[in-house]
Amino acid sequence: MPLTARQRLVLSEAVAEIDTPYPGRSEEGPRWDGLALTIRNRVASRHRAALATGLEEPGPMLSQEQVVQIMTQLVDKGLLTVARGADYTRRVTVTPEGRAALPPPAE
Repeated sequence: MPLTARQRLVLSEAVAEIDTPYPGRSEEGPRWDGLALTIRNRVASRHRAALATGLEEPGPMLSQEQVVQIMTQLVDKGLLTVARGADYTRRVTVTPEGRAALPPPAE
């Protein structure tokens, strides 16, 4: 199942955020809305930095709604899963298929 560039971007940011250990964070994964906002902020920050420095081509600028739409597409493809947490919030995890869909890290 081929992914678009935007889907790959959101999936890689989701994996990076989910895999980053934070003290006191739930083992159930990050909240859906918080993950979408974090991804939007990271993408926007890189976009602004690229424009300011001119050292690289700026990537796409995504709104939170676009990130949520792409995350929903990734859930539909079986690359992300969403479950209700103990506090009734939507929690996101990455499936093994989602990890396999990412390109290998550059060395």
